Amino acid sequence: MIRLRLLGPVELAGGDEAPLRQLLAQPKRLAVLAYLAVRPAGTYVRRDALLGVFWPDLPQDAARRSLRQALHVLRSGLGAEAILTRVDEEVALDPARVAADVPQFLAAVAERRPVEALDLYRGDLLAGFFLSGASVAFERWLEDERARLRDLAARAAEGLAEAAERGGDPAGAAGWARRALALVPDDEVALRRLLTLLERAGDRAGALRSYDSFARRLARELDEQPSEETRALVARLRGKARPSPMDLERPTPVPRLARRAPARRRALLAVSALAVLFLVGLALGPLRARPRDPVLAVGNVTTGDPGAPALASQALPELLSTGLARVNGLSVISHPRLEEIAGQLIASGHPGDATAAARAAGADEMIEGVLYRMGRDSLRLDLRRADTRRGVLRDAVTVAGRDVFALADSAVARFAARLGRVSPSSGLASVTSPSLVAHGFYDEGLRAYYRDADYRAAIRLFQAALAQDSTFAMAAYYLGRSYESLGSGSQGWFARAAALASHAPPREALYIRVWWPAAQNDPGWPALAESLAARYPDEPAALYAVGVGRSMAADYRGSVRPLRDAIRMDSLSLTAPAAARCIACDAYGELVQSYINMDSLAAADSLSRAWVGRQPRASAAWWARALVLNRLGRGADAVQAQRVAGQLAGARVADPISQVFDAVYNGDYSSAERLLAGGDDPDWRLRRSRVWWRVITLRYEGRPRAAADAARALLAPEPTDSEHRREWLPLGISLFEAGDYARAADAFDSASNAGRAFEREHPWSMARRRAWTLTLRATVAAAQGDTVAVRTLADTVAAYGVQSALGRDRLLRAYIHGLALERAGRWRDAVDSLRLSAYSPTEGFTRVNLELARTYLRLAHPRDAIYWLQAALRGGIEGSNLYVTRPLLREELAHAFDAAGMVDSARAEYALVARAWANAEPLYRVRRDTALAYLARPRLTTAGGGSR
Repeated sequence: MIRLRLLGPVELAGGDEAPLRQLLAQPKRLAVLAYLAVRPAGTYVRRDALLGVFWPDLPQDAARRSLRQALHVLRSGLGAEAILTRVDEEVALDPARVAADVPQFLAAVAERRPVEALDLYRGDLLAGFFLSGASVAFERWLEDERARLRDLAARAAEGLAEAAERGGDPAGAAGWARRALALVPDDEVALRRLLTLLERAGDRAGALRSYDSFARRLARELDEQPSEETRALVARLRGKARPSPMDLERPTPVPRLARRAPARRRALLAVSALAVLFLVGLALGPLRARPRDPVLAVGNVTTGDPGAPALASQALPELLSTGLARVNGLSVISHPRLEEIAGQLIASGHPGDATAAARAAGADEMIEGVLYRMGRDSLRLDLRRADTRRGVLRDAVTVAGRDVFALADSAVARFAARLGRVSPSSGLASVTSPSLVAHGFYDEGLRAYYRDADYRAAIRLFQAALAQDSTFAMAAYYLGRSYESLGSGSQGWFARAAALASHAPPREALYIRVWWPAAQNDPGWPALAESLAARYPDEPAALYAVGVGRSMAADYRGSVRPLRDAIRMDSLSLTAPAAARCIACDAYGELVQSYINMDSLAAADSLSRAWVGRQPRASAAWWARALVLNRLGRGADAVQAQRVAGQLAGARVADPISQVFDAVYNGDYSSAERLLAGGDDPDWRLRRSRVWWRVITLRYEGRPRAAADAARALLAPEPTDSEHRREWLPLGISLFEAGDYARAADAFDSASNAGRAFEREHPWSMARRRAWTLTLRATVAAAQGDTVAVRTLADTVAAYGVQSALGRDRLLRAYIHGLALERAGRWRDAVDSLRLSAYSPTEGFTRVNLELARTYLRLAHPRDAIYWLQAALRGGIEGSNLYVTRPLLREELAHAFDAAGMVDSARAEYALVARAWANAEPLYRVRRDTALAYLARPRLTTAGGGSR
């Protein structure tokens, strides 16, 4: 019998040690083994599920070949009979030959043997395991399984704590509660339970130490503080009437127990300490010989005599910073970033000088200089490098040259040599515009853009720079930025900048090559963003790009740190009433959305409050606050936040579409209808938006045929729309909900196509569109029972998904496989596949939530169904949430509550369903009547006073 331990560090023992050691050294094969073992003993897994997790990017034949090789290796290491096969399409681990701890743990939990379960739980699933090049599907599966198993262990510990408390053993209860909190360290409910039990056990100091440890970690990792409820409990423990802000800022000191060590032991300790210090000194000696290179910034260059060309002195700071940034290993604040900081200082009422801007940007040292003319054909440049804090002179160089580019190249080479670096092999003129006049216009354009926020003037200046040099990539880039700030016509300029990126310096080229591919959904752009941040870690825009890229890849937890770092590094922009670009604001908005996507509404709530506190006059902050309040079910507060946001944005009246959103979200469909009926909108976009929301409202009312009739208006292109867009998705989903599957399929097929010119120019955007629309087409095929079409579409969607930058698109194939498994009655396998496709519980594709809930109910796991349905209801209405109505989710939630014996909750959901479908079409009228019949049942009262 081979023993396989996956909870904690991986262990394989009990057989021939050599092949087992070889298996442990092969991460991919070991991961496949773990995937088979992490389920009840003897459970079969479809090969398709394994392909989707481990080889999603390979063609079908190649993926199946890789799977066969992996299974062959497993059989070689574990024994030929260890891997079972059924109908050649399903595999399982034979529990008679491989005893895995996870199935044993699951059995102990199911059979209410919590102590045994916790003995088996030695740590997280595959602790310390790393699979290089792992697919998003595998990483998501591993994260979900770790969370599921950890939660089961925590529940077991909580149950033991409750049993010990009932048995009059508060110390034992506190011990189990401490174990539960260690398993779910972010759970404040578990923390409060531990604090209460420690108090009852007479260990108030231990309770305060536990709180302080929790509070410090929360502040360090999330920059948050415990909830008011938790602080109130701690204030009571400390003997205070109510918590003060200092409860978090001044954690309770942990008393140290002074012990007198014997004299001999103290002497040994002293000798050991001296030895350690000596060894550390030896180790650090070579490091002291080379101090950390400073972060450099280039300030002003002035003219030293009337003959020195003013245009050259104006362009030199930008040229010098660009040249120094090309020196490998040097950290240099870019010239645009310095202008950005200068503009923020001016806007916040603290203009200062160039040194103040350099300090605020994070520079340790700044280079400034004086330019002189030396005869007809020569210039001289005197440069000094000084500390930005104390003004201490660090270095000075003098260079001469025939023109400004020669001066900059010589200066870069001198400073590189002084700092022990190798200067660039080519001159500046080879990587940027060789036109001094173009650089002059560009520099003036940056000042107009950042310091004056005069975007029209900036446009004129950047256009003048391009007129001097049509290959000036950064002039085209900032021209796009300027148009973007005015809300019009930026994409063409960004495209031009991308085409010219080969003419730009490395840093600037990376920026262009990040954001334009991002706009085009290029799957390679997140990797470029990571490269940008690794090369330029002091640029908040680079960290923001990393955060956005990780969020798009559905790595929401991974996005938190770079986004928080971007906020911290660009915090000055938060103090300015108006900044040309507030990266910290953008990062705040992205971070709020990441927390919502993670279903961490408490964190989103705290963060949005903090943002409003720092920028009470920022419309974007109030919009984010409204979004979170809506998700928290605080509709009235959300409306008020929207009103403030609109007023700050200059709107005299509330945005009607925002009002419609609030009405629909809160089930007030009559108000939504009334708002949508009024107004003759001159803007075609607003007209189409009204139609879009009318379709949604009618669907929510259980009137999908009427919604389909309304949606046909979106098929007529607007004459003023240059792209002549036709919206097929609202029609397709309405027809699907009406049960008209044939026409729904036609609509989704039409939605997957676009004009040839668009397809040629935007291949990655087309990949995203086709992955999404063909997934909807597969949903129709599953409803029709066409399993052949479902499998074919799964492969097609997989091919398009890998061409998209969005992590969700790479997971859609798993959703389609889940549909096929449901049709085959393979409910457990369907759950595995559907969970792989769930890239967000709240803001993901809500049909995943719906299908997961239905499958869990088939498996008699109503509480799991309840979680996924409630998570979807905490999400939005549009985007990925568009494809299931909230009343339909509530209807399924009522079924789940009823199956869980939670009758009052089921009645509440059925009441909302009946109200939503009061005027429904026949198909939904029948379902409404079912809800009314449930509500009409007599309520039985239990002996304890509850109802059932």
